[in-house]
Amino acid sequence: MQARNKHSKLDRPDIVAFLRRCATSRLKGADVRRHSLQEVADGIAKRFGLKVHKSTVHRFLKRLGVNFAWGKAK
Repeated sequence: MQARNKHSKLDRPDIVAFLRRCATSRLKGADVRRHSLQEVADGIAKRFGLKVHKSTVHRFLKRLGVNFAWGKAK
């Protein structure tokens, strides 16, 4: 029996726009620690009232295709 994919509570236009803004500012900014995954998760909790874990945020960023902004620098 296969599990059904659960709808993400992060899949809202305002949250997606917030995540894209964070990714853009992380790529443009000099201080990459400014938008760490934990800070993004805290920002979602504060702004939208959704308590999410940073791994959930990372999985959703991967689904959006903007997870490269949080990739390890070589």
